[in-house]
Amino acid sequence: MAQTIAETSSSYDEARASLAVSAESLKTRFEAGDDVIELVHARAAAIDSVLSSLWRQHVAAPGAALVAVGGYGRGELHPYSDIDVMLLLPGDVSKEDEEGLATFITALWDIGLEIGHSVRTVAECLEQAAADLTVVTTLMEARLLVGPEALFDELQRAVAPDNIWPSTEFFQEKRKEQIARHHRYHDTAYNLEPNVKGSPGGLRDIQMIAWVANR
Repeated sequence: MAQTIAETSSSYDEARASLAVSAESLKTRFEAGDDVIELVHARAAAIDSVLSSLWRQHVAAPGAALVAVGGYGRGELHPYSDIDVMLLLPGDVSKEDEEGLATFITALWDIGLEIGHSVRTVAECLEQAAADLTVVTTLMEARLLVGPEALFDELQRAVAPDNIWPSTEFFQEKRKEQIARHHRYHDTAYNLEPNVKGSPGGLRDIQMIAWVANR
């Protein structure tokens, strides 16, 4: 049964309140010197809870799954980081189910979250990942939030290295990607205002080591 406007408004207020309490708690812990790694994981867990609740409230598409990808898929969320999710579908869905998925995404914006999202089937994931190194890298870090494990397992098998981007090819292309990125930052970590994510020796280089090792 569809929720009334009042019920929907109340659930959104609860979600906003939950996010506010979580943000304040994490800020207090940060200022007290808590381990930052624990804090970025705790922030991701707080977002997990809100997204899962809203998904169950709005989405009735049978067999669909909500998947965290990218940095959020790793379970790492810094303040003001984008929250990247994928709506993974088992195939065609009804018009009613499409409306539920659209309402879910709208709800996330309504409660103040900065969301990046895609809507794909496993076949579409495979097609795009085979053609784009950044897509397969993102999907390698995917994490199931809500939905059938069987569909998520199918996704993982589809983008595995014995199917697309074998480890040697993945490493070679990632190395080319790294060289091009370093060129954009003049091949030095010692700019007056270095980009701590993309510059040589920055966060992206650390992540690249993990991606290559994982593959």
